Order: sequence, then C-alpha cells, then structure tokens
Amino acid sequence: MTKLIVVQGEPIATVVFEPKVHRGDVVLVHGFTGSKEDFSDLQEKIEIALENNKWKEIGALAQKDYYENHTPTECYKKYKNNVIEVLGKI
Repeated sequence: MTKLIVVQGEPIATVVFEPKVHRGDVVLVHGFTGSKEDFSDLQEKIEIALENNKWKEIGALAQKDYYENHTPTECYKKYKNNVIEVLGKI
C-alpha cells in the first residue's frame, strides 16, 4: 500500500507500507543514489531543490520514475529474480 505525502497542496513523496515488516525510512534526494555516495554537497542539493520550488519538478520526475518502474509486472520480475537468487544459495 502506498500513500502520497502532500505539502502545501502538492504531492512531494510516496510512503510505502509493508504490513508485516518495517525496515526503516528513507529520503531520496535527486543526484544521490546509494549509501556509498559522497554527501559533502547534500546541503547544496537541498538548497537548489528549495529554490523557486524546484522540488516540485524533482518530485514529479521521481514519482513518474517510481510509477513507471513499479508496475505489477516490474515488481513481479524483481521479486521473482530475488527468490531465484536466494534459492540458488540454499
């Protein structure tokens, strides 16, 4: 289940609910894709996103990407591949 987070009347994020397991929370910032990133310019990235409401554009792009890559078919493929990988290790 997902829920949109709305700030000042604009959807800016999506919360994904896992009914049985909560592993943590995450904030996705455009330009940072993983935990091995150099976060030295993170403040600058956030400030750029806040200037002239650029966060709306960034959020819309992220939401579009999410919905294009999280279709039932794409999710099925991902979880199927994960199951096959795990079973291969047993």
